Amino acid sequence: MSSQPTSVAAIDFETASNRGDSAVSLGLVMLSGSHPRRAFYSRVAPARASSQFSDIHGISASEQEAAPSFRSVWRLIEPALGARPLLIAHNAAFDRRVLRSMLRSAQLPAFRVRFWCTLAASRFRWPTRSCNLASVAEYLGVDVDRQHHALGDALVVASIAALLPGYPIAPP
Repeated sequence: MSSQPTSVAAIDFETASNRGDSAVSLGLVMLSGSHPRRAFYSRVAPARASSQFSDIHGISASEQEAAPSFRSVWRLIEPALGARPLLIAHNAAFDRRVLRSMLRSAQLPAFRVRFWCTLAASRFRWPTRSCNLASVAEYLGVDVDRQHHALGDALVVASIAALLPGYPIAPP
C-alpha cells in the first residue's frame, strides 16, 4: 500500500464553543502540489448551538441552527478526499479533534486521515515568535482577507504551508 496521499487539502473549522462537536463552519481547499484547485465552504449545525464564540466568527446561534447538518456537509466533501487524504491545518490537534467529534456526533464512521500542522512547523521555524495564524501570515507576506472565517483561514493555511520548511507535498 502506498503512503502517498490520495488528496491534499487545507482545512479549518470555526466552532460555537470549546466543545469538539460544536463546528459551525468548515472551509476546505483542495490542493495540487502547493496550488489551490478547488475550495469548499459551508456553515454547519453544531450538536448544540451556542453564541459563546459568535463575536469571533460572526455566526449567531440562530444561524447555526439553520445550517445544514454535518452529515450532509460531510457527504459532499468525503468523496473528494479519497481514501488516504492529507489535511493541512494550523493547530492540527484542534481540527483533528473537531473532525473526529463531529463524525461521532453525526454517527458517521471514523475517517482515516493524516494531518500536517502549520502551527508546529511555524514554532520550529520561529521558536521565539508568536505563531498564531495571522502572525505567521504576516511573517511570510500572505494576505489575510477574512480572519476567523473557515474558508478564509483555510486559504491562508494553504498559502502558508507551501512556504514553510517541511511542506510534505512536492509541486506537480
